Amino acid sequence: MVNLNEDGKEYIQGLFVAGCSFGEPPMLIKMPYPCTAISIGESTVLKLGREMFLNILKESPETCQQFLIILAKRIYGKSKSAGNIINHSPEDKILGFLRNEKAKLSLSKEKILFPFTRQEIANSTGLRVETVIRTIVKMKEANKLEIINRKIHF
Repeated sequence: MVNLNEDGKEYIQGLFVAGCSFGEPPMLIKMPYPCTAISIGESTVLKLGREMFLNILKESPETCQQFLIILAKRIYGKSKSAGNIINHSPEDKILGFLRNEKAKLSLSKEKILFPFTRQEIANSTGLRVETVIRTIVKMKEANKLEIINRKIHF
């Protein structure tokens, strides 16, 4: 989910993987969607109407509870991301992004392969891609992450 400005610059609001849902908050409050959804790979999108969604939540307390937990995690993640935006150093912004995404992708404390490009990291942190590239090289030299076959492992 991205916001685009007039110059075509993107700010990534959220990255979703298979099995994830998006767009529920504006649907629930009957507001326009504030972002644009862009698929970076083959995808199947299922559209669920507001009334049907509300009926599912009403009829299944377990589903409703799971949904509330998902929303709470997203809000918590947005709060942490907002904190990263005010960090002054590019390294802090990138580390914050990597930590947040790792928490979503894995429970492991071991290094994992990050599926994000340098451009996606830039779009998610508000940094220029050149800054992300330079900072990642410095982070690699400081053993804060690994680069294997041009892919980030953190």
